[in-house]
Amino acid sequence: MLIANFYKTICAMKTKEPLARQSQLKARIFTPSAFYKHLKIAIASFSDLRKARKNGNVSKAFSEKIMLAVTQVNGCRYCNYVHTKNAIDAGASEDEINMMLNGELGEGGKDESVALLFAQHYADTDGNPDKETYENFVNHYGEHKAVDIMAMIRIIMAANIHGISLDAMLSRFKGEKMKDSKFSNELGIALGILVLFPAAIVQVWFEKLFSNKNMFTKKQTKMKTKNTASVMTLLLALLLGTGTSYAQNNEDSADYSVMSRLDMSPRPAGFQPTKATPVNGAYIQSVTTASSRVLNDETIMLKKVSVQALGEKGFSPWEFLCDEGGHTYEQSAPNPLSYMVAGISSSLLTSVEQAIKVMDLDVASAKVEAKVFFRYDDPFTPKWLGYTDKLVANILIESDEPAEKIAELKKMAVQAWAVGECISNPTPVDAQFEYNTKIWETESASLGKVIGDESYDNDLMITSKGNNPKPESFKLGTDVSMEKFTNPFIFEVVSISESANDVQRPYLHKIKIKAIQENYAAWDIYADDSRGYEGLDKAPTSGDYFTAGTSLCLMSQLTGWSEVLKHQGIEINDYRAEHQFNYQVDNYMTPSATGHVDNVITRILIKSNASEKVMSDYAIHALGTCFAGDAVSMETPTEVGIYKNGKLIE
Repeated sequence: MLIANFYKTICAMKTKEPLARQSQLKARIFTPSAFYKHLKIAIASFSDLRKARKNGNVSKAFSEKIMLAVTQVNGCRYCNYVHTKNAIDAGASEDEINMMLNGELGEGGKDESVALLFAQHYADTDGNPDKETYENFVNHYGEHKAVDIMAMIRIIMAANIHGISLDAMLSRFKGEKMKDSKFSNELGIALGILVLFPAAIVQVWFEKLFSNKNMFTKKQTKMKTKNTASVMTLLLALLLGTGTSYAQNNEDSADYSVMSRLDMSPRPAGFQPTKATPVNGAYIQSVTTASSRVLNDETIMLKKVSVQALGEKGFSPWEFLCDEGGHTYEQSAPNPLSYMVAGISSSLLTSVEQAIKVMDLDVASAKVEAKVFFRYDDPFTPKWLGYTDKLVANILIESDEPAEKIAELKKMAVQAWAVGECISNPTPVDAQFEYNTKIWETESASLGKVIGDESYDNDLMITSKGNNPKPESFKLGTDVSMEKFTNPFIFEVVSISESANDVQRPYLHKIKIKAIQENYAAWDIYADDSRGYEGLDKAPTSGDYFTAGTSLCLMSQLTGWSEVLKHQGIEINDYRAEHQFNYQVDNYMTPSATGHVDNVITRILIKSNASEKVMSDYAIHALGTCFAGDAVSMETPTEVGIYKNGKLIE
């Protein structure tokens, strides 16, 4: 693709005087490894460039000037010719272009000059701009426009390197060797692109796949050392294959909101949903889920789950869309662990608010901040395992009540917190696998996409991308790079829940969630635990979020392992994950209220022509790499603190 464009440019330059002086450009010399690095970045930016061309945030003339700013630093004659002509065709003057080649910004004004200076800085630093310069650039244009400009910069960077090498090789054949240029580098870049380009496409796809996922499993106590040979073997096996894509214009593709109310309850095929029977004044919320894939040509990690608290008057079935982020892709919906941690913080806040009511305390406000630590050991090896290492949850109270009362409040709330008990103590899990059932005749995965981050229900915006959480009781970590997985690979997910102050629904919570990882967005969502109040729920329950997050987490693992098997010649045609959690609070709404989860139902449904043993091993691997499964089935260290008016109560 690049080669064809450059050969056309060469022919044009032979027959026509360039619009800007080529002699002003001094070519920089690059190696094939440097080219491959920028080629991967450019490929990953193609979708952003397409979007930029459509949304019109950056004018055609401005776009061409940005590319010329990079070219002026790198010194590619061919790119200079093409983008000079394009810029003039788009309305820029030849004088303005020549000023840019002389290091002056021309007549674009301050708004353009920020991008042009940043483009030159990006090229000068070989694609490694300093943090402050980058942040100033993003702050000036805003996130969306900055992404558009970055796509242009990254793509022209790779094109410059290829053009310079092709120019150097052709000049060498004419007896005009380019200074400091080596023939091996020229050949490796100019013609090596025939190999490097498809390899880069596959690697970008691979990074998009495996940087998008959260995996979870049985807890171990020892850290594993990295097995480099195993890592490279598995990576090579995956890189030799091709990714999954879906021609979304070949059949109807559904448009999904991130979250929406459903008319129909979840229909799990692996078990019969049954509301557990309460005993002796206990309250039981039985939450059921059914999750499935959403086929999409940009990511294989898109999925959906239907979820509902069974038999609860006024509690609706809901559908969540779920996506992952990664080094080259920003998620279109919250990831599984964000939903799960939202359920953790919101359910604790409900326990706190109920305890305040039982104790008849005068409390101005209550808030819960939660942070969960996750870890991979030996990623991308046969020993790959995932863990939920620790849960930290802090209750923030604004009140003039005595400290002793606030300490008692914490004790009562934690004792009644069923989700917390499920995490801090091992919970029995009934996990079974079913193969090639009749469900696939009507419930196969279908094409779809998320149409935006904002979801509305009865005029309430129940999902949207927002600003990063700002916890008061602990520090927010730095986004973990998704380009490479360290061993161990450790990251956090944070959730902050506070009352939405809704008179009709007193347990309606506004929740801010974020996985502290590269290209994982911060999300604002709502939960409604207002049991027994008039009217319809305004959002899913906290139990819905925790249960759905677990199902979606398992779906991520099934996706990952299906791709591994594909590269071994084994096709997994489709799969689903289904759950039921029974959240029970004994002596509900009394000082002795005690929460617990006594059992969890897990079903994995698989469609494949593989042997039953292969499918069984596939399901076991998925369960064995499940963060959420580890949090539920094993004992997870849990720390709960309580603050009164900003001060920790010991």
